[in-house]
Amino acid sequence: MKPWMAAYLISIATACCIFFLVGGLPAGKRFTKKDAYRYFKKFGYMKMSDDENSNVTFRRSVEKVQKFAGANQTGDLNDETINLLMTPRCQNPDVFEKKNRTKRFLLAEPWPSTNLTYKLANYPNKTINLTNSGIDKIIRNSLATWAIYAPKLSFSLISSTSSRKAVINLKFARLDHGDGSSFDGPGGVLAHAFYPTDGEVHFDADESWSTATNSGANFDWVAIHEIGHALGLDHSSVKGSIMYPYYTGFKANLTLSLDDIAGIQELYPV
Repeated sequence: MKPWMAAYLISIATACCIFFLVGGLPAGKRFTKKDAYRYFKKFGYMKMSDDENSNVTFRRSVEKVQKFAGANQTGDLNDETINLLMTPRCQNPDVFEKKNRTKRFLLAEPWPSTNLTYKLANYPNKTINLTNSGIDKIIRNSLATWAIYAPKLSFSLISSTSSRKAVINLKFARLDHGDGSSFDGPGGVLAHAFYPTDGEVHFDADESWSTATNSGANFDWVAIHEIGHALGLDHSSVKGSIMYPYYTGFKANLTLSLDDIAGIQELYPV
């Protein structure tokens, strides 16, 4: 990982411990301008040092969020934008200060080897219609979906009972789980992942995970999205892409968009 990215991710991780707001609020709490500032700094739309008393900075940050999400760029914290900021989402940032976005997707860096191992450490206690074997299958399918378009990639499972550490390590965790990026309970952020050459993928164990239903948090979408990060992809500004940061709910026949395919093939050329 490049030094500037490592430093930026450390600052984001530190912020994760401080802020309660992460794309969602407790029931009955009104969304405020201060909540918006927290969101902007957390997901890279403002610098941590930016002046929170500057209306110009605030409006620019609102416009950046609106532009990335494909919303109307008004610069106003209107109902549409508030609803966007309260949408469940991935905890990874959308904007890296030192990166110049020349494409709709952003890239971290690829793994030096394309023969990758993976391990799932545990299973969630809260599910709607998912079994442990169903979770295993979704993870396998998610890995295989990326490999369809990057055929040099191969994945092999390491048993959770093995002492061997895998390249990509997945687990379900709650609240503060020791990586500097605390989860926030049901709703809000659903998961996060770390880029090569870290490869950790964490799902919020307080969510009610599901498959093939609009109820709960759809594990199919979240798993393939977070594995995309673990393979080196950042968030995409293209609505409908797997790497779009906002949770869009259950979709039958989940597939990669052209934007996702372009990203994974730039990291791992065919």
